[in-house]
Amino acid sequence: MKKVLVIEDSRDLLTLYVRYLNEIGCEVTSATSAHEALHILEDSTPDLILMDLTFPDMPTMDFYMQISANPKWEAIKKILVSGRDDLHTWMDVFNTSQGLRKPVQKRDIVQAVNKELNQ
Repeated sequence: MKKVLVIEDSRDLLTLYVRYLNEIGCEVTSATSAHEALHILEDSTPDLILMDLTFPDMPTMDFYMQISANPKWEAIKKILVSGRDDLHTWMDVFNTSQGLRKPVQKRDIVQAVNKELNQ
């Protein structure tokens, strides 16, 4: 069973994303803030992070700096989900090929996750 960490501060979206991933057989851990996500990463290493780009408690660049400072975390595959206009810029920063624009459909999340986990 593949492990996925979902980082999303909207509880409604978080609930949807977790449900979608559970339906395709993923073991899902969730966080509603960057600090909570970093704490989870200290205890376990997921196969994939599905993450929003806006955090209520930390600038995106600060989160990136903390992730990239740890080679174990930097190597985790990531899918970015955002409504921000600069999504593609952040995809380059986080070195990921998967970026989904909000509002995102179930099929898009499932396809992106399956693609990343099966590479």
